[in-house]
Amino acid sequence: MEGNAPVQLARRSVSPKPGTEVPLLAFAPRVGLQLGHRCLHLFLSGGLRLRAEPAVDGRTRLRVLGFHLLADHPQLGKVTITRTEPDSAPTSLVDNGSAELPGVSALFLHCAVDIERSPGSGRPLRLRTATPLQLLGRARTFPPVSEPFRSHRMVELLQFGESAPVGSLDPFRVNLGGC
Repeated sequence: MEGNAPVQLARRSVSPKPGTEVPLLAFAPRVGLQLGHRCLHLFLSGGLRLRAEPAVDGRTRLRVLGFHLLADHPQLGKVTITRTEPDSAPTSLVDNGSAELPGVSALFLHCAVDIERSPGSGRPLRLRTATPLQLLGRARTFPPVSEPFRSHRMVELLQFGESAPVGSLDPFRVNLGGC
C-alpha cells in the first residue's frame, strides 16, 4: 500500500492472559473545567495502561496501572490530569466480560490536575480530586475500539492540603481505543 492508507484495528473479544499489559488511547473532546466563576472547555487526549489479572469467577479483570489526559489551552497553558494512586490500588478494575455479555467497566481514579497558568495570577496550580473520578462504560471488544466511557457526576477539585473546593470537573465522555 502506498501513501497514508487507513489502519483498521481488529476487533476481538479474546481476553488477554493474566500478566499482559495493554496500552490504550483516551480522548475526551469537551471537558468542562470550572475554576472559581469561570467555565473553560478542554480537549483532552492521553491514555491509560491496563494489566490483565485472574479473577475468582474465571473471567479476566483489568487493573488500571496508569492514567493521564493532557490539554493545551490558550489561557491556562498545559493542563494535565494524572492518576495519583499507586499501581497496587485495588479500586480500578475493569471487567471486560464476553462477546455475548459485555462487562460493566468502572474506573475509580484519584487524580491530580496540574494547570500551567491559573486564571488571575498566572502561576502554576496543582489540584486534586475530592472524590475519585468515576468513568463508567461497557467494553464490547478487547482491546476497546472507540468505546465510550462517561463520568456521571461532577468532581470537586481541591488544592493539596486544603478542604475547600476551588473548582470542579463537569461530567464528561472519554473514548478509549486500542493502540
